[in-house]
Amino acid sequence: MMNRANRQTGFGLIEVMVAFVVIAVSAAALIKLQSLYLKTEGEAGSRESAILLAQSKLEDLRVFDTLSTTTGQLAYQDIGDNTGGQLSAGSHTLGLTTFTLSWDVTDRFLTTPASALPEFKDVIVSVAWTDREGQSRSLALAGVISPQQTTDKELMTGSGGSGESPQVTYTPGVAPDVVAITIDVAQGVKQETTKPLPKVSNSGGSIQVQFETVTYDQQSSKQVLADSLTLSCECSIDGTAKRQLPAKPVAVSNGLLYWQEGDYKDKTTGTSNSNQQSDLCDICCEDHFDGGTSSGTDFADYFNPINRSPAKYKYAGSSLTAVTSGPYLDACRLLRINGYYKPMPDWNLLQLVVVSSEFLSDSNNQQSYQNYVKYVVKSYVDWQKDTLNWPSGIGSTFSVSNFPTWLATNAVSGGDTSTALVRSAGSTPLQLIARGIFVDFMSADWLATVDTSAENFLTKVPFYDINMTMLARWSVSSTVTMPKSLDSYLTVSSELIKTLDSDVADYYGVYRRGYTTPLLETKNTSGNEQALQVNAVAYQANSGISPFQDNKAEWPVAVYDSAHQVTGSLNFTIKDKTIEDDEVSVSAKLFCYKRKNGAVDVCDSNGNNKAFDLITASFTNGSNCSLGGAIASSYRPITCNVTKGKTLSVTTSNTPTGYTVSPNPLTKAVPADQSGPLFAGCIYVYDPGITSTQLPACTQ
Repeated sequence: MMNRANRQTGFGLIEVMVAFVVIAVSAAALIKLQSLYLKTEGEAGSRESAILLAQSKLEDLRVFDTLSTTTGQLAYQDIGDNTGGQLSAGSHTLGLTTFTLSWDVTDRFLTTPASALPEFKDVIVSVAWTDREGQSRSLALAGVISPQQTTDKELMTGSGGSGESPQVTYTPGVAPDVVAITIDVAQGVKQETTKPLPKVSNSGGSIQVQFETVTYDQQSSKQVLADSLTLSCECSIDGTAKRQLPAKPVAVSNGLLYWQEGDYKDKTTGTSNSNQQSDLCDICCEDHFDGGTSSGTDFADYFNPINRSPAKYKYAGSSLTAVTSGPYLDACRLLRINGYYKPMPDWNLLQLVVVSSEFLSDSNNQQSYQNYVKYVVKSYVDWQKDTLNWPSGIGSTFSVSNFPTWLATNAVSGGDTSTALVRSAGSTPLQLIARGIFVDFMSADWLATVDTSAENFLTKVPFYDINMTMLARWSVSSTVTMPKSLDSYLTVSSELIKTLDSDVADYYGVYRRGYTTPLLETKNTSGNEQALQVNAVAYQANSGISPFQDNKAEWPVAVYDSAHQVTGSLNFTIKDKTIEDDEVSVSAKLFCYKRKNGAVDVCDSNGNNKAFDLITASFTNGSNCSLGGAIASSYRPITCNVTKGKTLSVTTSNTPTGYTVSPNPLTKAVPADQSGPLFAGCIYVYDPGITSTQLPACTQ
């Protein structure tokens, strides 16, 4: 018999089998759970990668070098279905998953007629992939691509995340069309406004004018881009509604000036009268009407902070009548904020400056003009501080010296002290330039932050220098009675505003304004030389940028606009001799050579290839300049009158594709004591297969 002490204990077979079953079931559940977890984690990782890929593509499309198609550069115009940017459509492998990237683009046009480039592009980026179970997966992200960066935030690069200053390269404009104004000397920050591009509605009188004001640093890196659009519209008063007030200026920590959207308020509103005019007229008619028909009525500190009369005009086919209800005309200033045009305070034109295109092509004169802009802005800010009585209005009239008066004693050394022109009868027509200086109204709180004695005070002031040449109305006047009609002596063109396209190289070739032609010696009834005045006139407020045009005339949209206009003038004297006492004649020669049958030959000047005839030249510091036709000795003569002490510059353009031009420009300094004609030298235009040693010597 076995003792109890010797009895063995342990698990029975049944117990072991039960335990094994429990462990096996648990292990299977754990394995399945782990598999499910890994699958879920993999799907989440794949989805996250897909989202990042889609976001990267959206940001990729927002980074471009230029607007219009340009060889070798990323262009806004080229963004389309599966095209644009650097990240290509098709397969992209991230980790262990291969994704298929694609995108669809819809161009959106907000204006009538349609602009050359869409105002924005709707983009839907799609990413597709196959998960570990072989199931097809996909997602899509939508976004908007604008030709401009948003203006109410600091511009960011496409890399994102760093918060660093933008490094978007900007190519500064060229005088006389564009003049850069230094707003921060220490940092080398400048501000300039591109040339205005008007568009005239096919349906009639609505005119819209677009331009950009760009702030950039000394490395020409874009810091702020403000896209302005001003347009005239036909509207009707339409009761009261909650509508948006104008945007307000704000300054950020780096000192740059931006605009933020305005608040909403219940106020008088309007509605667009025509579906043939721009869709942006909906914004203009709805938001811009401030209500009331006399000063002090429900509009203080809105679009018109100094309470000028808000009465609107009704157009009656050939005349304008002030109205208090029903249809009316309006003109609104808009700014693109967050990709959409938003209402802005009314334009406020202070001064119009009229000069010749030659004047602003001189660097010293450019500096004089920049200093004048700063003088006008400073004077206006100081005046607002001294006389502004918020909100009832202005207590005195602002006045400042006009540019010719100011220039006489403030010109930069080496520049001209006068803008007056003297030309000979029948001399070459001359393009005059009109530039407008605008400063926005500022609240008392805003004015308190501006110290006009500080060197960089312009960074805190919303001001604009705008080329008004193609927008101002031009005419000729005289302070005395002349023996003949004024257009017998001098004509100045002032054609109707027409649509200008940004791709048109000749800005002044579509229609002419400010184009002067000297005809007859200007002598008064006493037989003495008489200076005529060439005038550029623009309305002070929004009508100055975008008037209403119909029946071959341009109309102001408001009673105030009609009564408040700004005029700039330039004295113009015509003499009956070719060369003035302080001028000398300067000549040059233009040669053009090609290869023909292995030899050097003169470029054709007739027949099918008129390469020689098509070459043009522009001149700086020259008057009565001309580029003649080819003569027997196979060159084209260049002649100019140049003021003593000035340097003539001749720049050649429209040369045959691929040809070398040397020199370009050709320059010739005229000594201050020069007594006779000068020969400036030769310009050679030649085929790349020709070496400079094969060209003939330059002789007078």
